[in-house]
Amino acid sequence: MTVEEDLSRFIPPPPGEDMTIWRYLDFTKFVALLDSKALFFARVSTLDDPFEGSFPPAQSVKERLMGAFPLGSLPDNVSIEVESGVEDIWRIMRYWAMVNCWHASTHESAAMWRLYAPTTAAVAIRSTVRRLRSAIGSAPAPPAGFGGSDRVHIGMIEYLDFATQRIPDGSFAAQFFRKRRSFEHERELRALVLQFPRAADDPRRVDYARRPTDTGLSIPADLSQLVEQVLVAPQAPGWYAELVARVAVKYGLQVVPTQSELDAKPLY
Repeated sequence: MTVEEDLSRFIPPPPGEDMTIWRYLDFTKFVALLDSKALFFARVSTLDDPFEGSFPPAQSVKERLMGAFPLGSLPDNVSIEVESGVEDIWRIMRYWAMVNCWHASTHESAAMWRLYAPTTAAVAIRSTVRRLRSAIGSAPAPPAGFGGSDRVHIGMIEYLDFATQRIPDGSFAAQFFRKRRSFEHERELRALVLQFPRAADDPRRVDYARRPTDTGLSIPADLSQLVEQVLVAPQAPGWYAELVARVAVKYGLQVVPTQSELDAKPLY
């Protein structure tokens, strides 16, 4: 049984291992991928959407704590007092959760080209869930004094109506696989690594005061497993497409980049 199946209540699994996924990159990030042979997992706290990792307003801290207990394990009249500072733990986890994001679609997306690679100097990498999982395997083990694990959790983002829906209680992973419905167009598949500092005086607790000194984690990736196809931006000039192809050869990429045909001349 896979990790995603074990945590399927918290991490919505992809519909299939052969589902096609895309990552849109500008040229510098593409070269960085080839040069490092690693995928960069950005800390959630550095992402553009300030609601990343947040909860619906009606889902109180006390409800989240009570929901973490197995159904029926608490008496009906139980009263839980929230210790000062506990309410900060979900916000603090945004600093320690690291994600690598992909667009799930059978075809390339004109909207994703505009959103994530707005210039003509861009490429799109096509892969599958199976290829992604095989390419990255595990993350580096947590450093000394850290909790979490080396597991890379892969799942689909679930888009919620924050006015009426809830995020499942019981796992820190859940909050990082939910976003507001206004982002449904992203059709995002996400890989997550969660490693957080433990308090020196009590290893069972999170160190609330500590903050990371970097923006994320690079995880080695087997590009021969990961990359199924590379497309050059549809409006890119011919010389740029040729440059991308030469760079790919220089770094030993086994896939020859080709130009997107989204802007091919229409036939009337």
